Amino acid sequence: MAWFKVDDRFAEHPKVLHARALGGFGPLGLWLAAGTWSNTHLTDGFIPEPWVQINQGTEFAEFLVDAGLWLRVEGGWEFKDFTEYQPSKAEVEAKRSETSAARSAAGKASATKRQQTMNKRGTNREQTVNPVPVPVPLPVTTKSEGARVRVSGKPVNETAWALTEQIVAEFTSQTGLKLRVLTSSGDPSEAAKRVYGRVVKYSDISLEEHRDIIARTLKSKWWGSNQPTIGVVYGPKVFEENITRPAESLSKPTDLKTERDRKRLAAMARLMEGGDAA
Repeated sequence: MAWFKVDDRFAEHPKVLHARALGGFGPLGLWLAAGTWSNTHLTDGFIPEPWVQINQGTEFAEFLVDAGLWLRVEGGWEFKDFTEYQPSKAEVEAKRSETSAARSAAGKASATKRQQTMNKRGTNREQTVNPVPVPVPLPVTTKSEGARVRVSGKPVNETAWALTEQIVAEFTSQTGLKLRVLTSSGDPSEAAKRVYGRVVKYSDISLEEHRDIIARTLKSKWWGSNQPTIGVVYGPKVFEENITRPAESLSKPTDLKTERDRKRLAAMARLMEGGDAA
Protein backbone atom coordinates (compact mmCIF):
# COMPACT_ATOMS: atom_id res chain seq x y z
CA MET A 1 0.00 0.00 0.00
CA ALA A 2 1.26 3.50 -0.90
CA TRP A 3 -0.56 6.54 0.44
CA PHE A 4 -1.55 9.39 -1.88
CA LYS A 5 -0.55 12.57 -0.07
CA VAL A 6 -2.71 15.72 -0.25
CA ASP A 7 -1.70 19.01 1.36
CA ASP A 8 -4.10 20.27 4.04
CA ARG A 9 -4.38 23.61 2.16
CA PHE A 10 -4.98 21.95 -1.19
CA ALA A 11 -8.39 23.59 -1.66
CA GLU A 12 -6.84 27.10 -1.42
CA HIS A 13 -4.12 26.58 -4.03
CA PRO A 14 -4.46 28.88 -7.07
CA LYS A 15 -4.25 25.97 -9.53
CA VAL A 16 -7.02 24.15 -7.68
CA LEU A 17 -9.18 27.27 -7.64
CA HIS A 18 -8.58 27.63 -11.39
CA ALA A 19 -9.65 24.02 -12.05
CA ARG A 20 -12.79 24.54 -9.96
CA ALA A 21 -13.62 27.67 -11.92
CA LEU A 22 -13.49 25.62 -15.13
CA GLY A 23 -15.42 22.54 -14.05
CA GLY A 24 -16.48 22.73 -10.42
CA PHE A 25 -15.44 19.81 -8.25
CA GLY A 26 -15.40 17.40 -11.20
CA PRO A 27 -11.72 18.00 -12.15
CA LEU A 28 -10.69 17.74 -8.49
CA GLY A 29 -12.51 14.41 -8.09
CA LEU A 30 -10.72 13.07 -11.16
CA TRP A 31 -7.38 14.39 -9.82
CA LEU A 32 -7.84 12.64 -6.48
CA ALA A 33 -9.05 9.32 -7.95
CA ALA A 34 -6.23 9.31 -10.51
CA GLY A 35 -3.65 10.03 -7.79
CA THR A 36 -4.70 7.04 -5.70
CA TRP A 37 -4.80 4.84 -8.82
CA SER A 38 -1.29 5.91 -9.76
CA ASN A 39 0.11 5.13 -6.31
CA THR A 40 -1.67 1.77 -6.27
CA HIS A 41 -0.10 0.75 -9.59
CA LEU A 42 3.18 2.66 -9.10
CA THR A 43 2.98 4.60 -12.39
CA ASP A 44 4.84 7.63 -10.97
CA GLY A 45 1.94 9.96 -11.82
CA PHE A 46 1.16 8.67 -15.34
CA ILE A 47 -2.57 8.25 -16.05
CA PRO A 48 -3.34 6.30 -19.26
CA GLU A 49 -5.97 7.68 -21.60
CA PRO A 50 -8.21 4.56 -21.50
CA TRP A 51 -8.52 4.88 -17.71
CA VAL A 52 -9.64 8.50 -18.03
CA GLN A 53 -12.11 7.65 -20.80
CA ILE A 54 -13.62 4.76 -18.80
CA ASN A 55 -14.16 7.16 -15.88
CA GLN A 56 -15.67 9.78 -18.23
CA GLY A 57 -13.05 12.31 -17.32
CA THR A 58 -11.58 13.45 -20.64
CA GLU A 59 -13.03 16.96 -20.38
CA PHE A 60 -11.99 17.23 -16.70
CA ALA A 61 -8.49 16.10 -17.65
CA GLU A 62 -8.17 19.02 -20.05
CA PHE A 63 -9.31 21.40 -17.30
CA LEU A 64 -6.50 20.01 -15.08
CA VAL A 65 -4.01 20.61 -17.87
CA ASP A 66 -5.29 24.14 -18.32
CA ALA A 67 -4.96 24.75 -14.55
CA GLY A 68 -1.37 23.48 -14.54
CA LEU A 69 -2.05 20.39 -12.41
CA TRP A 70 -1.57 17.83 -15.22
CA LEU A 71 0.54 17.55 -18.36
CA ARG A 72 -0.62 16.00 -21.64
CA VAL A 73 1.81 13.24 -22.62
CA GLU A 74 1.88 10.42 -25.12
CA GLY A 75 -0.77 7.84 -24.25
CA GLY A 76 -2.48 9.90 -21.57
CA TRP A 77 -1.77 12.47 -18.89
CA GLU A 78 0.77 12.97 -16.13
CA PHE A 79 0.72 14.70 -12.75
CA LYS A 80 3.03 17.69 -12.73
CA ASP A 81 5.99 17.26 -10.30
CA PHE A 82 4.45 14.02 -9.02
CA THR A 83 7.57 12.52 -7.39
CA GLU A 84 8.35 15.75 -5.55
CA TYR A 85 5.30 15.18 -3.37
CA GLN A 86 4.57 11.48 -3.71
CA PRO A 87 6.83 8.43 -3.19
CA SER A 88 8.29 7.11 -6.44
CA LYS A 89 7.99 3.53 -7.62
CA ALA A 90 11.65 2.90 -6.76
CA GLU A 91 11.19 4.24 -3.23
CA VAL A 92 8.06 2.21 -2.58
CA GLU A 93 9.63 -1.02 -3.86
CA ALA A 94 12.79 -0.43 -1.83
CA LYS A 95 10.75 0.13 1.33
CA ARG A 96 8.63 -2.96 0.65
CA SER A 97 11.77 -5.04 0.13
CA GLU A 98 13.25 -3.74 3.39
CA THR A 99 10.03 -4.47 5.30
CA SER A 100 9.80 -7.95 3.80
CA ALA A 101 13.40 -8.73 4.77
CA ALA A 102 12.83 -7.50 8.33
CA ARG A 103 9.68 -9.60 8.69
CA SER A 104 11.46 -12.63 7.27
CA ALA A 105 14.33 -12.23 9.73
CA ALA A 106 11.90 -11.79 12.62
CA GLY A 107 9.94 -14.85 11.51
CA LYS A 108 13.10 -16.96 11.34
CA ALA A 109 14.20 -15.77 14.78
CA SER A 110 10.76 -16.56 16.21
CA ALA A 111 10.76 -20.01 14.60
CA THR A 112 14.23 -20.73 15.97
CA LYS A 113 13.16 -19.68 19.47
CA ARG A 114 10.04 -21.86 19.28
CA GLN A 115 12.13 -24.84 18.15
CA GLN A 116 14.63 -24.32 20.97
CA THR A 117 11.76 -24.18 23.48
CA MET A 118 10.25 -27.37 22.06
CA ASN A 119 13.63 -29.12 22.14
CA LYS A 120 14.14 -28.05 25.75
CA ARG A 121 10.70 -29.31 26.74
CA GLY A 122 11.38 -32.58 24.96
CA THR A 123 14.67 -33.00 26.85
CA ASN A 124 12.98 -32.29 30.17
CA ARG A 125 10.28 -34.87 29.42
CA GLU A 126 12.92 -37.47 28.52
CA GLN A 127 14.71 -36.84 31.82
CA THR A 128 11.53 -37.34 33.91
CA VAL A 129 11.60 -40.79 35.46
CA ASN A 130 8.53 -42.70 36.62
CA PRO A 131 9.89 -45.26 39.10
CA VAL A 132 6.92 -47.64 38.93
CA PRO A 133 4.35 -47.62 36.09
CA VAL A 134 1.39 -47.94 38.48
CA PRO A 135 -1.59 -45.53 38.15
CA VAL A 136 -1.91 -43.34 41.24
CA PRO A 137 -3.90 -40.18 42.02
CA LEU A 138 -2.30 -36.95 40.85
CA PRO A 139 -0.40 -34.91 43.50
CA VAL A 140 -2.49 -32.17 45.10
CA THR A 141 -0.34 -29.36 43.79
CA THR A 142 -0.34 -27.00 40.85
CA LYS A 143 3.32 -25.99 40.85
CA SER A 144 5.35 -29.19 41.03
CA GLU A 145 5.71 -29.77 37.31
CA GLY A 146 8.97 -28.28 36.12
CA ALA A 147 9.63 -26.55 39.45
CA ARG A 148 13.20 -26.28 40.66
CA VAL A 149 12.51 -27.85 44.03
CA ARG A 150 15.12 -27.64 46.77
CA VAL A 151 15.25 -29.44 50.12
CA SER A 152 17.71 -28.20 52.74
CA GLY A 153 19.10 -25.82 50.13
CA LYS A 154 19.94 -28.59 47.63
CA PRO A 155 18.11 -29.52 44.40
CA VAL A 156 16.05 -32.67 44.86
CA ASN A 157 16.84 -35.95 43.15
CA GLU A 158 14.32 -36.11 40.29
CA THR A 159 13.58 -39.83 40.71
CA ALA A 160 13.16 -39.58 44.47
CA TRP A 161 11.01 -36.45 44.15
CA ALA A 162 8.73 -38.09 41.58
CA LEU A 163 8.20 -41.01 43.98
CA THR A 164 7.59 -38.56 46.83
CA GLU A 165 4.78 -36.90 44.86
CA GLN A 166 3.20 -40.29 44.20
CA ILE A 167 3.41 -41.27 47.87
CA VAL A 168 1.78 -38.03 49.03
CA ALA A 169 -0.98 -38.59 46.46
CA GLU A 170 -1.45 -42.17 47.70
CA PHE A 171 -1.68 -41.02 51.34
CA THR A 172 -4.24 -38.42 50.26
CA SER A 173 -6.24 -41.10 48.47
CA GLN A 174 -6.26 -43.45 51.44
CA THR A 175 -7.05 -40.86 54.12
CA GLY A 176 -9.09 -38.23 52.30
CA LEU A 177 -6.79 -35.54 53.69
CA LYS A 178 -5.93 -32.68 51.34
CA LEU A 179 -2.14 -32.66 51.30
CA ARG A 180 0.10 -30.57 49.10
CA VAL A 181 3.54 -31.40 47.77
CA LEU A 182 4.46 -27.72 47.45
CA THR A 183 3.38 -24.68 49.41
CA SER A 184 1.82 -21.64 47.74
CA SER A 185 5.32 -20.11 47.51
CA GLY A 186 6.63 -23.13 45.60
CA ASP A 187 8.64 -24.64 48.47
CA PRO A 188 8.31 -28.31 49.51
CA SER A 189 5.66 -28.84 52.20
CA GLU A 190 6.67 -30.35 55.54
CA ALA A 191 4.84 -33.56 54.60
CA ALA A 192 6.74 -33.81 51.32
CA LYS A 193 10.09 -33.18 53.04
CA ARG A 194 9.37 -35.90 55.61
CA VAL A 195 8.48 -38.42 52.89
CA TYR A 196 11.38 -37.36 50.67
CA GLY A 197 13.84 -38.02 53.51
CA ARG A 198 12.61 -41.60 53.85
CA VAL A 199 12.56 -42.15 50.08
CA VAL A 200 16.16 -41.01 49.71
CA LYS A 201 17.35 -43.12 52.64
CA TYR A 202 15.44 -46.24 51.57
CA SER A 203 15.71 -45.95 47.80
CA ASP A 204 15.06 -49.67 47.25
CA ILE A 205 11.46 -49.49 48.54
CA SER A 206 8.98 -49.39 45.65
CA LEU A 207 5.74 -47.46 45.38
CA GLU A 208 3.77 -50.66 45.93
CA GLU A 209 5.61 -51.25 49.19
CA HIS A 210 4.97 -47.66 50.29
CA ARG A 211 1.30 -48.11 49.46
CA ASP A 212 1.21 -51.24 51.65
CA ILE A 213 3.06 -49.53 54.51
CA ILE A 214 0.54 -46.67 54.51
CA ALA A 215 -2.45 -49.03 54.43
CA ARG A 216 -1.12 -51.28 57.22
CA THR A 217 -0.18 -48.36 59.45
CA LEU A 218 -3.59 -46.72 59.07
CA LYS A 219 -5.26 -50.00 60.08
CA SER A 220 -2.99 -50.62 63.07
CA LYS A 221 -3.99 -50.19 66.73
CA TRP A 222 -1.09 -47.93 67.62
CA TRP A 223 -3.12 -44.75 67.50
CA GLY A 224 -6.35 -45.62 69.23
CA SER A 225 -9.20 -43.64 67.61
CA ASN A 226 -6.86 -41.02 66.10
CA GLN A 227 -5.65 -41.36 62.53
CA PRO A 228 -1.86 -40.94 62.17
CA THR A 229 -0.59 -38.05 60.05
CA ILE A 230 1.79 -38.53 57.16
CA GLY A 231 4.48 -36.91 59.30
CA VAL A 232 4.03 -39.67 61.89
CA VAL A 233 3.89 -42.51 59.37
CA TYR A 234 7.08 -41.29 57.72
CA GLY A 235 8.84 -40.32 60.92
CA PRO A 236 12.16 -42.21 61.36
CA LYS A 237 11.10 -44.47 64.23
CA VAL A 238 7.64 -45.40 62.98
CA PHE A 239 8.72 -45.87 59.38
CA GLU A 240 11.69 -48.06 60.30
CA GLU A 241 9.47 -50.06 62.65
CA ASN A 242 7.04 -50.48 59.79
CA ILE A 243 9.58 -51.93 57.38
CA THR A 244 11.14 -54.27 59.92
CA ARG A 245 8.15 -55.68 61.83
CA PRO A 246 6.10 -58.54 60.40
CA ALA A 247 3.03 -57.29 58.56
CA GLU A 248 0.56 -59.23 60.67
CA SER A 249 1.78 -57.72 63.96
CA LEU A 250 0.67 -54.24 62.98
CA SER A 251 -3.02 -55.00 63.37
CA LYS A 252 -2.81 -56.79 66.74
CA PRO A 253 -3.88 -54.98 69.92
CA THR A 254 -0.61 -55.96 71.66
CA ASP A 255 1.18 -53.03 70.07
CA LEU A 256 3.08 -50.03 71.44
CA LYS A 257 0.22 -48.23 73.19
CA THR A 258 -0.93 -51.43 74.98
CA GLU A 259 2.65 -52.22 76.00
CA ARG A 260 3.16 -48.70 77.39
CA ASP A 261 -0.05 -48.98 79.40
CA ARG A 262 1.03 -52.36 80.83
CA LYS A 263 4.39 -50.98 81.93
CA ARG A 264 2.77 -47.87 83.46
CA LEU A 265 0.33 -49.99 85.52
CA ALA A 266 3.13 -52.31 86.67
CA ALA A 267 5.24 -49.31 87.81
CA MET A 268 2.30 -47.84 89.76
CA ALA A 269 1.70 -51.21 91.45
CA ARG A 270 5.32 -51.39 92.61
CA LEU A 271 5.14 -47.88 93.99
CA MET A 272 2.03 -48.69 95.97
CA GLU A 273 3.81 -51.73 97.40
CA GLY A 274 6.70 -49.47 98.44
CA GLY A 275 9.07 -50.81 95.86
CA ASP A 276 11.18 -49.14 93.18
CA ALA A 277 9.15 -47.90 90.21
CA ALA A 278 11.95 -48.96 87.89
